[in-house]
Amino acid sequence: MLTVFPATLAAGYGMAHALGQPSLFGLTYGGMVGLLVGLTIAGPKAGTLALRCVWGVPAMLLALLCAIELQPYRIPALIAAAAALGVQLSARAYLGEFGHDAGTMFFGGFLGGILVPIPLSQMQYIAPIVAVAAVAAAVVQVVLCRMRPATGLVHIERGFLTRTRYVVRRATRLVAAQDRTTRATRKLRNEMFHLNEAAMLVDGYLASSGRPGQLAARLHRLVFDTELAAHALGRTVMQLCRHPLPDEVRTLLLAALSDLDRGGRRHNGTVRASTAPLLEWLARHEDDSPDPEHERLVSALYRFVAVLGDLHRAGDAWTTEADAKLEADIAASDGERFTTPVTLVRGKLPGTDLLASRVLASGGMRRPWNAWSKPNAQMRIVIQLLITLVIAIPLGDALSGKRFYWAMIGALIVLSNTDSPHDRMRKTAKRVIGTLIGGLVGIGFVNLLGSDHPMATLSLICVALAVGAYSISTYYSVWAGCLALSLIQLYSFTGGFKDSVIVLRAGENALGAVIATLVALVVLPIATRTLLHRAQASHVHSLATFVRESGEVWSGSSGAEGTREQARAVDQATHELHRFTRSLVHLPASAGHERAEDIRSTMRRAAVYAREMSVGSGEAVLTTGQRERLRRITGNLSDSIDALAGIVPDTGKVSDSENAPAASASPWLRSAEDIRQLQTALSVSPANAQLRHALHYLGYLDDLLGDLAARLDMPVQGSDYRTGARALSRELFALRAEQATAGQALPAGGSGRHARTTAPATAAATAATLTAGPVGSVEGHLVYLDPDRSPAVTRLTVLHPDRPQRVRALDVSGDTFRINDLPPGFYQILATSPGRRPEVVVVSVTADRTTNCDFLLQGQED
Repeated sequence: MLTVFPATLAAGYGMAHALGQPSLFGLTYGGMVGLLVGLTIAGPKAGTLALRCVWGVPAMLLALLCAIELQPYRIPALIAAAAALGVQLSARAYLGEFGHDAGTMFFGGFLGGILVPIPLSQMQYIAPIVAVAAVAAAVVQVVLCRMRPATGLVHIERGFLTRTRYVVRRATRLVAAQDRTTRATRKLRNEMFHLNEAAMLVDGYLASSGRPGQLAARLHRLVFDTELAAHALGRTVMQLCRHPLPDEVRTLLLAALSDLDRGGRRHNGTVRASTAPLLEWLARHEDDSPDPEHERLVSALYRFVAVLGDLHRAGDAWTTEADAKLEADIAASDGERFTTPVTLVRGKLPGTDLLASRVLASGGMRRPWNAWSKPNAQMRIVIQLLITLVIAIPLGDALSGKRFYWAMIGALIVLSNTDSPHDRMRKTAKRVIGTLIGGLVGIGFVNLLGSDHPMATLSLICVALAVGAYSISTYYSVWAGCLALSLIQLYSFTGGFKDSVIVLRAGENALGAVIATLVALVVLPIATRTLLHRAQASHVHSLATFVRESGEVWSGSSGAEGTREQARAVDQATHELHRFTRSLVHLPASAGHERAEDIRSTMRRAAVYAREMSVGSGEAVLTTGQRERLRRITGNLSDSIDALAGIVPDTGKVSDSENAPAASASPWLRSAEDIRQLQTALSVSPANAQLRHALHYLGYLDDLLGDLAARLDMPVQGSDYRTGARALSRELFALRAEQATAGQALPAGGSGRHARTTAPATAAATAATLTAGPVGSVEGHLVYLDPDRSPAVTRLTVLHPDRPQRVRALDVSGDTFRINDLPPGFYQILATSPGRRPEVVVVSVTADRTTNCDFLLQGQED
C-alpha cells in the first residue's frame, strides 16, 4: 500500500497532464485504482499478480459507464448500487481470486460514477488514466511487493526471534522490579502469548516455503524448542516473583538474564559462568529453612538454571551456520514435504474463520435455515447483505442523499470476517470510534493546511492510508481513523467539507452495521453458543489425541522424535478458542460468561502442559511391563478427556448445577497413582530424563482437567497428582540443571560442590560433605570393554537417598574414582560417557567405611 498508492497517484497525475485534464481528475481515478489494488491484491507469482492488477480495469470502466447512465434516476441507481455490492461478494464464491478482483473494481467504479456525476464524454480520458494506473500498480506489485515464500519465511523467523527477545526482556524487568506489579506480569504474559502466535506462523509458512522436508522439520523443532524454553523462563520468573526475592538472588538472576541478550554471538561457556553464582547461593542456603516457600524458591532456582541452559543452547543453534554440504545432501535426497497442523488464512492465523466454516459445514445454522444442507459460506453473507441493503439504503438515503453509500459500506464491513454478533458489535464500535477520532484529527489538519498546500496534503493522505492499511488486521479502529482523516482532506479540496460530515459518516456507518448485525441474527444465523461449544469441544478433543499419540511415541511404538506436531495442533485449537472467547461482549445479564472464561483459561494452561510433555520420545529405557503401563495410563487419560469433550457443550444448557446431570456414564478416572508408580520404577538414566519430565506434566494435566471435570459436574474418581509432587519437581529440575551445566557440578553442600575431578587414573575424586555427622566413602573402577576407545571424561552422578533433588556430579578422567563424605544410607550412582550405555548401581554406605563399586561400560552398539 505504501508503494502502490503513491505510484498510481503519480500515474494519474501524469496522465491528466498529458491529456490536458485537471490534476485532481487524474489523482482521483489513479488513486482509486491504487487504493483498491493495494488493499486487496497480493501473491507470490509474478505473472498472476500482474494479471490480477489489470484484470479488473474493464469491469471498473463498465461499472462507470453504467453509473453514468443511471445517475439521473435515483431509485434505479440505488438498486443497482446494492446489486453491484452483491456482485462483488458473490463473484469470489464462483470465480475465485479473479472474480473477487473484478467484483471489487466493479463496485468501486459504480460507486464512483454514482457519487461524482461526470459527462459521458469524460470516459475517453478516464479509461487511459485507469489503465495506466493499473499498469503502474502491476509493475510496483511485481517488482517491490511480490510475496516470496523464502524471504517471507525469513521475515517471519526474524519476527519470532524478536518476540523471544521481548519475552526475555519482560522477564528481566519483572525480576528487576522491587515490587511485583500486576501490569508487569500481564505484559510478560502477553509477550508469551504473542511468541506462541509467532511460532505458529513460522510453522504455517514452513509448509508453503518450498524447503525440503528434513530442513523444514529441523527448523520446526528449533522454533518449538526455543519457544518452549522462553515460555518456561517466563513462567519460572513469574513463580519466583510471586513473593519478595532476597536481594542477592535478584542480583544473580539479573546477571544471568543479561547474558541471554547477546546480539547473535556464541554462547560457549556462558551458561556455566552465569549460573555458577546461583549454584553457589544454593550451596549456602538450600537447607536454610523447611518452610514450603523456601522449598519452592529453591526448586524454581533449579528450574531457572535448567531453562537458562535450554535458551543458551537454542541461541547457539540459531547462530551456528549449518553444514552447507549436509543441507545440499538433504535437499538432493529429500522428497518428503513438511506438513503441519497449523493452517493459515490469507497468510495469517485463522482466528475463528475455520471454526465458523466447520460449524456451517456440519449444519450448525438454526432452524429452519439448517434445511440448507450444504451452505456456501460466501453466498450466506451475500444473502444477509442483500437483505440488509434493502433496509439500510432507504434509511441511509433519508439521512443523507449524498452519503447513503456509507451505510452500504458499513453493512459490508461488519459482515466481512466476523462470525458472531459479539464480533460485529465490537467491529461496529471500533469503526465508529475510529471514525470520530480520525475525523477530528483531520479537521485539525484542514484548519492547519487548508487547500493551499496540495503536496503536503497529498503526502499526509499517503502516510495515513499506509499506516491504516498496516494496522487494519490488528487495530481496526486505527484504520477507520486514518481513512476518515484522509477523506476529510479530500473533501477540503472538492468543496464538500463541513464539520458535521464526521458525525454523519459515523452515523451512516453505525446505521448499516447495526442493521447488518440484526439481520444476521435472524437470517441464516449461527448461534454464538454453538460456535463457543464447538471451539471448546475441538480443543478438548485435540488434547485427547495428543495424550493418546504421546503414549504411542513414549512407549516406542511410534518412531517420532517427540510429539511437537501434536502439540502444535493443541496450540491451534487454543488460539481458536482464545480468539473467539475474547471476542465475546460480556453483557451484565449474559449467562455462562464465567464458565466460558474458566474453560478458556484452563485450556490455555493445558496447552502449556502439552508443550512441556512434547519433549518425551521413544528413547527411554523401559521394560515390557513399563511400556504397557505407560500405554494404559495415556489410554485411560485420553478416554477421560474424550468424555469431558462430550460434557463441555452440555454444561451451557443449564443455569445452575442443581439442574445438571447427577452422574455421567463415563466418570473421570485420575491416573495419578499409576504415574507415580511408573516414575518410581523408572531409572535415573539420562535416557529416561525426558520421559520422567513428560510424565510429571502429564500428572499435572490430569489434575488440571480432572478439576475442570469436577467443576462441570462430571464424576471424578481417584487421587490427585499434585499432592507429594513438590519433591519430585525439585528432583527433576535439579537433574535438568545438572544436564544444562554439563561439566560443572551442582551444589550438594558447601562451596566444594562445584569441584570437578580431572586427576590422573591413580588419583581419587572427592566431593564435599552432604551433611554433618558420620560419613563413609565409595570407591571403585571404571571398566571399559574396549579400552582403545576410552573416553576423556566419564561423569558420575550421585543421588541422595532421602533428598533425591540433591545431586552431586563429578567428572573422572581416569579409570578409578573415590567419593568421600557420604552420610550412611543407600545411593544411586549413575555413570555416563559419550558413546556408551549409561550404567546405574545402588550402593549402601556405612559410616567410617569404604564401599567398593565398579562400573562396566560398553558401547551403544554392543
